[in-house]
Amino acid sequence: MLKEVTHNLVHQTDRDGTLIAVSRLNDSEKLKPLAIVMKCPGTWLWQKTKYRPTDFTLNDLLQGKCIQPVLEEKVFLNKYEEMQKGNVTGSGEVDMPGVSIKAQGHGASKTLSSLGTLHKEKLIMPQFLKDSKYKKVDLQHNLITQLQGKNQIFTVVKERIFTTRGCTINFSQLKAGSGSAFLKLFSVSMVRLNESVCLQKSRDVAIEIPACTVLAYSVSELNIKSDGHYEVVVRPNGVEADDSSVTQCSDHETIELDGLWAMTPTVESSSLNVLNEDLASVKATLCELAHLTPETRFSLLNLFQEILPDQTLLSSLENKLDNICDESMYDYLPDTSSDVTDTFLDLLLCDMDTGDLQSDGCQGQGAPACWQAANSNHHGSSVNLTDQRRLILTAMHMLISAAGELTEYSLSLLKTCSPETITGLNDLLTHLTHTSQQVPFSELPFLLRNGEVPEEVEHLFNSSNITLKIDNRELHAEIGSGSKVLPLVLCVVIHGLACLNEMCEIDVEN
Repeated sequence: MLKEVTHNLVHQTDRDGTLIAVSRLNDSEKLKPLAIVMKCPGTWLWQKTKYRPTDFTLNDLLQGKCIQPVLEEKVFLNKYEEMQKGNVTGSGEVDMPGVSIKAQGHGASKTLSSLGTLHKEKLIMPQFLKDSKYKKVDLQHNLITQLQGKNQIFTVVKERIFTTRGCTINFSQLKAGSGSAFLKLFSVSMVRLNESVCLQKSRDVAIEIPACTVLAYSVSELNIKSDGHYEVVVRPNGVEADDSSVTQCSDHETIELDGLWAMTPTVESSSLNVLNEDLASVKATLCELAHLTPETRFSLLNLFQEILPDQTLLSSLENKLDNICDESMYDYLPDTSSDVTDTFLDLLLCDMDTGDLQSDGCQGQGAPACWQAANSNHHGSSVNLTDQRRLILTAMHMLISAAGELTEYSLSLLKTCSPETITGLNDLLTHLTHTSQQVPFSELPFLLRNGEVPEEVEHLFNSSNITLKIDNRELHAEIGSGSKVLPLVLCVVIHGLACLNEMCEIDVEN
């Protein structure tokens, strides 16, 4: 709830600006002036830069006398209120020789936030630069030593937006659905079994936020030199540190993964097969999941589909997986604690710990630097990240992070996919990405052999900027003009689900 409200606030007041929305209420007390926030560029092309507040301020890192920041405070907004409403409806019907199933549902949600007057507090930057001119940080401080060499950038809070009084966020949601199943059994006589069910679920939540809660903030990067001196970046887009600095990462500094980062970000309308070369790299990474035992893959697929529709759980799962492979002294723990995400990670790590990994897996292509840690802990147990285990975690991280970029509608559809449907979707993408020509229906998976594209499949592709076109019982997939990223993300998720699906035959190189 807080994340949605703060992101809307930033979108309305500072779109494409410098403000960063606060996603966790627990971060508010950390975001004081001069607080240290780690800037973490995305590992994958589709990932946005993340900002992770720490428990330290710049003064905690300094040698000698602390800096006394000179601050300016003024009104940011006299009043901020917002109401968001949403409605969704859907229905489906399956009629096969043995069974007939009908289902329909609808949902509605409403979020009301009244934040009152918001204030802005910011550093007087000229004075801060003057005070910082001859200052040095302690290079032996744990935060610096444990993050040195990682793809993270030190930043300092220079501005923050906060509430001036207690305020309330109200959220209400109603979900309703009905379904019926008609089972037809043929023997000496015909037996009919008709089952129907109606479900309705409502939820009302109100949270009260205290005064002085930080809702958004902005930062300046710090370039820390090898002698401990630092420079404060004042340009809006920042500048890269020189070769002698401790923090040498920029937004676009990444480890290449078989050319995945070299892909052209935007395209005109084109066939889906323009992704074929990039997907080869993706598949080389994701097929490492085939090293997991069939039982583990089956369980992970079921748990992951349970997590998919909830963006908060997806984000929580990704953050926990980050922590497992991060030796940072500060633990970035999400607000949401869920048994299903812990169960998912416990199952994944337990399979790797037992040494029962399948030996006939594919050889993964280079993993990002952030996964090269030698050890990490989860629930107090040590995890030995051998090369193969590291590549499995890389593959899982790719799948989870890609899923987080899809629309809620797409995630809801993928949640309900049976193993047969996942196989069909994966086969469909394989056909469509391997050729720029139209593909006859006779060569396509069972999903489309009846001569038409199921509405759910069409909507799934449309939500990722892919249009399916039928001409004379042949199918063609076209990417709309704009970014190639979203179509690639859908392909990553579908192929990743297929790698967890026992029914799919994944190409594996020995």
